[in-house]
Amino acid sequence: MEHPAVVSRQDAEAQRDESVDYIEELSRLNNELVNAQRDLAKKNVELAALTRLKDQFLGIATHDLRRPLSAIQGYAELLQDELRSATPEELQGFIERILDSVAFMNRLVTDFLDVSMIESGHLLLEREPVLLSEIIAQVAALAEPAATNKSIRIVQTLDDDLPSLLLDRDRMVQAISNLLINAIEHSHAGSSVEIRARRDEHDMVLEVADTGVGIPEELQPLIFLEVKRRRTAKTGNEPSTGLGLVITRKIVEAHGGDVAVESEVDVGSTFRVRLPSGAELLRADAR
Repeated sequence: MEHPAVVSRQDAEAQRDESVDYIEELSRLNNELVNAQRDLAKKNVELAALTRLKDQFLGIATHDLRRPLSAIQGYAELLQDELRSATPEELQGFIERILDSVAFMNRLVTDFLDVSMIESGHLLLEREPVLLSEIIAQVAALAEPAATNKSIRIVQTLDDDLPSLLLDRDRMVQAISNLLINAIEHSHAGSSVEIRARRDEHDMVLEVADTGVGIPEELQPLIFLEVKRRRTAKTGNEPSTGLGLVITRKIVEAHGGDVAVESEVDVGSTFRVRLPSGAELLRADAR
């Protein structure tokens, strides 16, 4: 027969072990609960921010769509009233203005959808080795009509033997096109816009420089933000969605890079894109 004192000690040790295990399990569950609550609070903050952003975007869209819609209505009414008496040239002018307004509305909706997609985390990059010089050539070709309309010359200054980078070609063309079109729209007729590309010690650097109206210092920190109502004047009164630079920043950052601006009023602006080299850099002859 076992000694009662020995049995009591064994039972006490077993109970103590069970208590320790229970406390450890309770502590683990409590930590999981705290982490879950922290994650939930973070998600709630993100959801509230996205909701505010959505409301701001809706307000901007409502404001910006009102002008082209009014223009379309006005010119359509003119067509209706003067269809029989207007000259073919006048009719053609009405139609062109309606088409211009529709094109702007399409750009506005597309830009809002792009920003919304990026903000929701649905921007998927389809990377492939792409020569940076090919990106620049495609961007320059796309911007040529806008430059020709203002007699602006696009100058390319590229380092020899620019490498290939792992990029989403279409998205990067979109990002750099936004910068080049922006430079053209803020430049004076008869001037030039320069697009430069070089490799520095750590990164690939692409710059778009103009000698246009420039950006006031107080606006420079705001131009890449989602919601901004103050915009610099364009020399040709071109319509603007105000989202091109936002989209550019997000696309460049999705590639691991960054974009910045240096500008002086009545002197011009230089937008600088840095793209990482190193592991993501491929030599052109390795394609």
